[in-house]
Amino acid sequence: MRPSAAYVASVQNAAAGTPNLVAEIDSTTGAVLQSWQTTAAAPGFTIDRGDLDVAPNGNILIAGSDQASLAEFSPTGALVTLHTLPNGVSSLAGIALNHNACYFWGVETNGQVARMMWVPARSDCGGCYVNCDASTYFPILHEGDFVCFNNMWAAGNPYANCDGSTTPPTLNVLDFSCFLNKFSSGCP
Repeated sequence: MRPSAAYVASVQNAAAGTPNLVAEIDSTTGAVLQSWQTTAAAPGFTIDRGDLDVAPNGNILIAGSDQASLAEFSPTGALVTLHTLPNGVSSLAGIALNHNACYFWGVETNGQVARMMWVPARSDCGGCYVNCDASTYFPILHEGDFVCFNNMWAAGNPYANCDGSTTPPTLNVLDFSCFLNKFSSGCP
C-alpha cells in the first residue's frame, strides 16, 4: 500500500483462480473509491508477489514477481505501457519511486535490491536527466554522471536510451552524443 494525502492504492496478489485487483481506498473512511483488474487492460499481466507506487503524473506502476516488465496504468486502469526491466533484473516483488531524482528502487524476490532509472519520469518528475547518479552536492553535474551513464548503457538499462529511439538497437552511439549535448546544457 502506498498512502497519499487522500487515498491509499493497494494491489491484491493473485490467489488460486482469483485475478489481481487494484483498488483506490479513501484513507479516512476506508471506502473503495474504484477498483480494476490488471488483466482487463493487460492480458497476461498477473501479480504473484508484487507492489505498486503512484508516479508523479498520477499513473500507477505495478511490479510482479512473475513479470519481465513494470506495468504502467492510468488511475482508472487503462494500460499506458509495459516498461521492460533492465538486463540482470527480474522477479520484482517491491518498488519505491524517488520522484525528485527520476529513479526507483526495485527489490527482487531473492532479496537483491536494484536502483534503476525510471525513464517515464524524465519529463515530469522534476529531476535532471543528466544527473545520472542523482547527486545532491555541488557541483550537481560531474564525472560521476558520465560513469553512471556508461554503466547504465553497458547494463542495457532503458535510461541510457537518451535519444528515445525505438529502432533496434535502441542503445547506440547516438545516445552518447545525446547525453553529451544534454550534459553541456546543464540542469534547468
